[in-house]
Amino acid sequence: MVKRDMPEKHQSISGELRLSGEFKASEDTAIKIAVARDCRILASTVVHLKAGQTRTKFMLRFATGGKKPVGVRLLAGPDVDDEALRSTTVQQVRIPATAFRQGNFKEAVLEVNDRLYHNWLRNCRKITLRGRVVCRRQVWDRIEQQYVPCDAPVQGALVTAFDIDRFWWWYRRDEVGSDYTDLNGNFEISFNWCCWWWRPWLIRQWQIDPRIADRIRELAEQAVIPIPVPRPDPVPDFTIFEKMVDAAGTATAPSLLLTSARQPAPAGFTALGEQLQHLLPTAADLEKLRIWPWYPIFDCSPDILFKVSQDCGEGETVIYSEEADKTRWNVNHDLEDIVLVANENACCSPFCCGEPPDEDCLAVYGLGCTTAYPIEEIEQDITDPLAGYGKPGSQDRPFGGTIGIRGVFGDGSEIDYYKPQRRRISPSPTGWQDMPADEMAAFVRRHYIGPPWPLFENETVKPTVVAGETVLKTIHRYRREHPEVVPFVDPSNSDMLINWKTADDRSNHGNPMPGLQDGLYELRLVGYRYDEENDKLVDKQIMALCPSEEGEIDPALHASLVLRLDNRTWSRSSGTVHVTTGEPDCDFPDICAVVINEDPNLPLSKQADRCIDACGIARVRAGDTITIHFKASDSDGHLEEYSLTAHWAESKVFNVLTTGTLAGDPDPLVGPTYADTFLGSQGTHRAALPVTDPERSRPFWYGGSFKVSVTVSDAAFPTCCAYLLRLWVWKRTTNGCTSPRYFHNNLCEFSFTVIREDLIGSPNDPSCTEICPPGDNRDATGSE
Repeated sequence: MVKRDMPEKHQSISGELRLSGEFKASEDTAIKIAVARDCRILASTVVHLKAGQTRTKFMLRFATGGKKPVGVRLLAGPDVDDEALRSTTVQQVRIPATAFRQGNFKEAVLEVNDRLYHNWLRNCRKITLRGRVVCRRQVWDRIEQQYVPCDAPVQGALVTAFDIDRFWWWYRRDEVGSDYTDLNGNFEISFNWCCWWWRPWLIRQWQIDPRIADRIRELAEQAVIPIPVPRPDPVPDFTIFEKMVDAAGTATAPSLLLTSARQPAPAGFTALGEQLQHLLPTAADLEKLRIWPWYPIFDCSPDILFKVSQDCGEGETVIYSEEADKTRWNVNHDLEDIVLVANENACCSPFCCGEPPDEDCLAVYGLGCTTAYPIEEIEQDITDPLAGYGKPGSQDRPFGGTIGIRGVFGDGSEIDYYKPQRRRISPSPTGWQDMPADEMAAFVRRHYIGPPWPLFENETVKPTVVAGETVLKTIHRYRREHPEVVPFVDPSNSDMLINWKTADDRSNHGNPMPGLQDGLYELRLVGYRYDEENDKLVDKQIMALCPSEEGEIDPALHASLVLRLDNRTWSRSSGTVHVTTGEPDCDFPDICAVVINEDPNLPLSKQADRCIDACGIARVRAGDTITIHFKASDSDGHLEEYSLTAHWAESKVFNVLTTGTLAGDPDPLVGPTYADTFLGSQGTHRAALPVTDPERSRPFWYGGSFKVSVTVSDAAFPTCCAYLLRLWVWKRTTNGCTSPRYFHNNLCEFSFTVIREDLIGSPNDPSCTEICPPGDNRDATGSE
């Protein structure tokens, strides 16, 4: 017979709360009623009494988990969190199991007198935390023509405040309150806090911070004090500190305990700390956290941390979280003007982009997640060699992957739908073509609909066919179809026009979309109004460029954006970290990648005895040179940078390029950054190139084959070990959101072993002794 899980048995208690004696309620009399068993709060409610009122009804329903009623305690206390009731003086009555009839007890009476209530008032106070959650970005100011900081409000996010308690390696967080941010990102959290010095020792479920525990062990070893291993008990065991003082050979440790319980007396606890402070070394990192060397936690104020989460359409996500070093210590009054800066996972209100134009026109702002590349920083003159490049004249960045095109329709526009069009300017120019649906990636607008919850609704903007045209819907149209949307609040992504998918990318890598190739492109929008009665798109117009502040619309000038695309094709084979592509590429030669004491006057073919192949062994001494040959290139000439590092032992690394001497092999533009190729001798070399050579000027750097020579020393190849050379190569391509370092890159690795013959037998280098122990039958060259 299958055993079925029985439902939890519910009980209920109803009755009356009475104010006894001459005690009458004031206007803000709030009392918490709770049911407890085995020091656990099973249910609670807060009752409010009006001015002059002396009694009120209450009812509590709770689950015990058993099949029959059980005895409980009924408590009356201040309006604090349930956990705090365990350490608060309360009024309580015992209700035995026999008093329940069919799980209900209806005659409960709790009396609270004036003395007890005012005792709560003396020890408890209301604390309010007010602040704002924002996304902070640097945005382009079109008036000042520069980047300025901008805080955009984060709406509808859940802000939770915690009280944190820490003592040495023990810690815990307790929620004190939460609130949702409003339209302006503001929140207000109010909670009642009671001061009971013994409260921390009554709280259960403490945790151990292993990182702090390891650090404290290190400090204790410095002081030669035996330190016990902390146990993850529900309540910290402070008697271990008595044992530490006794073991250190000092005067007898003062007694901590009043009883056999773990509640320390304040006087003994403080005296014990004074003795330990003389024994323990300083530690600035732990002192900042107020846990070292001794911080008695007989405080009467909360220590506050915040966490913020938000649902942007893909489930609840943490967008802000504070660690212990951000703690607001001893908060004994209201806190105002708290600013919490959300991470990149937050969905924010529109950034400070200025007011939309007044006319029926289109203003193109630029591209990126937050208009990181304003149109003012993308060359729009198609006759310029840097046309379509981002930040021309400095970074010269082409674009690729999925690119968010930003802009807004003017307030005078009544466009319902719009169709993106593109044309290729070079190479092989084309006429204007409708953008295919597979090039328009979906994006989400988050519209405010106001209380009650939910405060927002998400609109997925994606291509749809209307009257035979593949189009996107405007905000104007969505508001007409959804009257519940508040029209004066801009949605998130209100300035997103197109999410242009230029490559079939996975993690921003992949092949260009069919019909697209690298080159210079121009985008524009065709707008329509929708005739609902006849199901037609009417009043077709190529969206005009919005004029200057005092100007007039010129119908001959359409709003557009010129972009240089540079995507790549690639493939990856299993078992290798290297991506098969020329954009960018890296390599170590199969023969003579590493050469010991290379002679620059001889070809490598005549120095084969000095060459070290992959997995080979290099026998060297201090002062010898190790020369590494490698390639870092980009077939499109958009190389950004490369790095070469050597990794050895456990997590040890040194920068090969800064430690050694970099040279061409034979390519003279050695970098290692794009900017470096315009400086010094590299800049002189560029200027001397023929005008037909693309590397004479911006935006090209193809890279090539290089070498770096490193002198063996304590800083480079310092001991006998296996070394891994890691060569990273990056392009300048970006989608305006992802850093080029994570966009188009490549990696090559090369490993070999170094034996430092001059360190064999040294007691300071046991690794060399273990590889080549002195007294064996081998000489320094490895021969028998």
